[in-house]
Amino acid sequence: MKILETERLVLRQFELDDAPVVFEINSDPEVVRYAEGVTPSSLEESIGHLRDGPLSDYAEFGYGRWALVLKPSNELIGFCGMKFIKELGLNEIGYRMARKNWGQGIATEAATATLEYARQELGMDYVIALIMEENVASIRVAEKLGMQSGGLIRFDGIDCLKYETHLQTRHDSD
Repeated sequence: MKILETERLVLRQFELDDAPVVFEINSDPEVVRYAEGVTPSSLEESIGHLRDGPLSDYAEFGYGRWALVLKPSNELIGFCGMKFIKELGLNEIGYRMARKNWGQGIATEAATATLEYARQELGMDYVIALIMEENVASIRVAEKLGMQSGGLIRFDGIDCLKYETHLQTRHDSD
């Protein structure tokens, strides 16, 4: 199901049929360099990650990480979306894509649309991004989104930078 569309992208819900491409993307050590524990050892493991991750989140919360698809080729290149982190009680924006798509502004384009959707459609007013200190590219994306550093936070045994933003809510009189 399509959720969002931007100039170059469609963001849609993941499907189990996406597992082979997700497996390929997450098998690149450079792509998952700053993401602990996501390197799949098999296609079956990628199917499990989709089932236990985004698909479960859609059912439980009505949102989750979305498949990032290039228009007009319809090529799945990664993900962008919100995730409710139960342990923190906070919503996190996250993004990851195939290396061949880096450096083109795609993460910023997708994340900008995702934050607008989070504000308008999901009613969120506060969002974080957890980023490893060495992940300069993700820090740049967070800063382009207007997110501010909120210091360090320990999550899943890893010290991360916590970037945060307060989404402006519109009122009927606006």
